Amino acid sequence: MEDVDIQLTCRHCELSDDLRDYVGRKMERVLRHFDGVHSVEVILSAQGAIWTAEMIVGTVRGQRCVAEGTGDDVFAAVDLAADKMDRQVQKLKGKLREHYGKGLEGPSGAGG
Repeated sequence: MEDVDIQLTCRHCELSDDLRDYVGRKMERVLRHFDGVHSVEVILSAQGAIWTAEMIVGTVRGQRCVAEGTGDDVFAAVDLAADKMDRQVQKLKGKLREHYGKGLEGPSGAGG
């Protein structure tokens, strides 16, 4: 798998190195399931005591997966959004495998 650049934006908050590493580790888990990802954008924002993490993953086939998580702290919001994104990416991979896998299988014994 080639390295995918993760664009990380933090609105109304400070972005620490620990937080950047944590988001990177969470996205590695998501990217491990599907190597057709070409872009990842993570937007973190704080509204009072509530944190929101939004993840947008773009694939080489033009699909976009979007997941959002909210929590009392930024790490909980990232965890929730990453879990949702993980399920979406696995579902997309299954759909692509099912759809394109059928076209790859030819009739057995053809061309006799």
